[in-house]
Amino acid sequence: MSREVQVAAIQFTRKMRDVEYNVNRAEEWVRKAAGDGAKIISLPELYSTGYLPGYVEDIDVDDTSIKSLWDLAEQIPDGPTTQRMIALAKELDVYLISPIWEIDADFHTYYNTAAVIGPHGLMGRYRKRHIPSIPGMQERHYFTPGNIPYPVFDTPYGKIGVVICFDRHFPEVFRILTLKGAEMVFCVNNTPTAFGNRNWIPEIHVNAVANSIYIIQNNVCGQEEHFNWFGGTTIMGPKADLLVNLGAEEGIAAHNIDLDMIRKSREHYGSIRDTRYEDFGMSPDESGHYDPATGWR
Repeated sequence: MSREVQVAAIQFTRKMRDVEYNVNRAEEWVRKAAGDGAKIISLPELYSTGYLPGYVEDIDVDDTSIKSLWDLAEQIPDGPTTQRMIALAKELDVYLISPIWEIDADFHTYYNTAAVIGPHGLMGRYRKRHIPSIPGMQERHYFTPGNIPYPVFDTPYGKIGVVICFDRHFPEVFRILTLKGAEMVFCVNNTPTAFGNRNWIPEIHVNAVANSIYIIQNNVCGQEEHFNWFGGTTIMGPKADLLVNLGAEEGIAAHNIDLDMIRKSREHYGSIRDTRYEDFGMSPDESGHYDPATGWR
């Protein structure tokens, strides 16, 4: 029996700080993707607020307008954006990756978080582990490093992992998710620079083929105050086959992916089969790799 599912990754242009506008637009795109048959749909990083960390250089401790940026962070699952996406996933019978700026009210800490939502509600979340501090992207001023190390979410369509932007520069993240059983990794981004554009496809190519997984990697697009996001949302297959690659305009990257291709790829390419699991503090019994002797684990 074929294990096929249509996945979709959305890229669109946001308005900085305008949560109502951005979430309305996100819902429109999700409805379109679901209407076209997608069952797992990913929105881009920080889709509801815009890219806030670009403003750290402008912060003045007496500037109340800048302080108000902090008020845009929401709790998960009780915040309005996540509640809206929970209702939408239930209505459309889809799975959503919904990345927003999260506040943990119990500890008053802030995270760059992707909520993973199914038709029956919140499945869990991934909090960005690698937090950059580079010119124009001073995320350490805003975000605490994630404390949920690389969860894998089991859906009726396959097992999924989530990576958030700067995480993608660390190949061990994709390997760990793969060893935990992920078959699809959704990588959500805000990437504007020429350097990011040059590395966009090569990184997906290497991580997909090295792990024999599907990578669904989206970006935002268009001008957002002093950022120009290049788009380029991409779906890459387990044999490093480029399945979809959008340009710089708004749109949806969608594809019917065949998860049986993962098994076939691993039968012929041994980077997962021959992995030294002890290097990652794991044993083969904990993994999701394909063993030719016993079949898929």
